[in-house]
Amino acid sequence: MAKTRMRKGVKGLWIAALLFAGLGCAAAADGQKAQFNNMPVLAQDQVIAVEAYNIDDYNYFKLRDVAQSLQGSEKSFDLQYNEESRSIYVSTGQSYASLGTELSPPQIADTVKQAAPSKAALYIDGAPMSLSAYNIDGYTYYKLQDLGQALDFDVQYDEAGRRVLIECQPLEPEAPERPGDLELPEQPDKDDGENQEDDDNAGDTGESWGVSGPDVSITPIPGGSSDPQDPDNPNNPNQSSTPQRPPKTGPIVVMVDPGHGGRETGSQNEEAGIVESEINYTAASRLGQLLTQAGYKVIFTRGEGETLSLSDRMELIRQEQPDLVISVHHNATEEHTAYGAEVLAQVGDKEGGPTKQLAQLINQEYEKMGQSVRPIVFRYNSAKTGDYYGLLRAAASVEVPAVISEFAFIDHPEDIAKIDTKEELWQEAEAIFRAVDAFLGGPVRK
Repeated sequence: MAKTRMRKGVKGLWIAALLFAGLGCAAAADGQKAQFNNMPVLAQDQVIAVEAYNIDDYNYFKLRDVAQSLQGSEKSFDLQYNEESRSIYVSTGQSYASLGTELSPPQIADTVKQAAPSKAALYIDGAPMSLSAYNIDGYTYYKLQDLGQALDFDVQYDEAGRRVLIECQPLEPEAPERPGDLELPEQPDKDDGENQEDDDNAGDTGESWGVSGPDVSITPIPGGSSDPQDPDNPNNPNQSSTPQRPPKTGPIVVMVDPGHGGRETGSQNEEAGIVESEINYTAASRLGQLLTQAGYKVIFTRGEGETLSLSDRMELIRQEQPDLVISVHHNATEEHTAYGAEVLAQVGDKEGGPTKQLAQLINQEYEKMGQSVRPIVFRYNSAKTGDYYGLLRAAASVEVPAVISEFAFIDHPEDIAKIDTKEELWQEAEAIFRAVDAFLGGPVRK
């Protein structure tokens, strides 16, 4: 399954897009053209000579360059490549063992190379990942934003300097717009460390569960009331600064996410003929069908065979803000010894809350099917302030409950027998449906 910081508001989303948009590239018959991108890059506030390429209007960074640039920081990670299995194993929190070839970009700025979709499997701390990746000259390149999400390091874009910043000091926030056309004195913004509004690793609330914003001193408008109890006075202590979402109407909305998809296949069991992205879709599409028949409104994150990045899924959750997100995955391990169902829930509910309740209901339904059940997973990011998994993080940032279901391990004989036909995958979907329907109490809002 896919696992899984830009610190700006709505405008920051647009700026973030600029970070990964660059020179256009046309697809070639035998791969993609990769145009060298010489945009300045800083890591840990030091300029680095990173080798980055633009592929299909996105910038890709060499994994070893990123590892070298984070060496010595709390986000340091090591990586090993197994040539026999064509697998990359990343270990977070470890010192990187340099090869001596990192951070050595080509000398010619207009270098163009051929890039082929990478067939290497990626594991982070033993868990399989599926990120968009290309092979250039024998090295694997990933989108920097995707790596930041998966490995929990900060990425920013300095629009003024047109620079990429990796684990650097946060950029100064822009002064907020002020009401009216009056020329008011500038008030300094005070960053309390919690306002990281567009931080993809922490969610849109800066690794917290409420909606937060900069602590800005507001100068009263001349002629306005100075009474602190006056609702028109911006200094009114009883006036909430938290935006209130209008109450939702219509049927309850469930977002169903078939994990991986397209060129991002997820885990594979060639001997059993199982591709995770395909069985994810079979189960998820049946789940969506059952929910629709019951009267729920269903939003699918992707269609059959469609490739959709983790960052795009996260943004879709933020935009749609459904009532619930269910992501359908299936597990695998390097050792091929684990089996049973596993549900990943949001860390804010570890001591009790909606996603823990839903995870328990799903596990109960799985047990009724005769499937073994593993403990519910609550995994924090490295700062211990939010969810490790990007999908759960994005949902938490807009106060939407979300869980990831891993019904079975596709590399264990006991579990393979439960997922090797469409009928069995439909039974899995029906179990999830029963749990979701019981959790939501029906499609009609109370």
